Amino acid sequence: MTALTDNLLLERIRQGDTTSFETLFYRHYGRVYGLLFRLVSSRGEAEELTQEAFIKLYRHAYTAAPLQKIKSAAVQEQNISAWLYRVATILRLVGLSPEKCIMIGDRLETDVLMGQEAGIASALTLTGATGKAALVTTNIQPTYVLQQLGDLIPTSRR
Repeated sequence: MTALTDNLLLERIRQGDTTSFETLFYRHYGRVYGLLFRLVSSRGEAEELTQEAFIKLYRHAYTAAPLQKIKSAAVQEQNISAWLYRVATILRLVGLSPEKCIMIGDRLETDVLMGQEAGIASALTLTGATGKAALVTTNIQPTYVLQQLGDLIPTSRR
């Protein structure tokens, strides 16, 4: 029997198949937990952060465009493991709930996408690699679009 790909499992999760989530969980749990344990050196905290990462994966399975592919012909299969690592690392390093964070960057396919995948608001600055015209041709949409980074600072504090 051939093992199901992570993408096929995600599709099945979207269709309500809880066994597929269980399969994804057991397939990736050890690596995600291991990464987090190395970062925090606490079993309890590593377990909590690992659970949070998998909860985010489960919720993402139901979004309209989960784990969107970066525009590249070379990307054939979503790398769930890499996605989980990014989310887990963000959860550990930031130490804040996603509601209290914002991912700021100038690239839709990396900065903004990573924020979306981690459940973090995102701000695209138009002073870098991505222009406003690119927003029309992609499903990756930031929470905020800024002309410059200084737009984040309230006028009264400038």
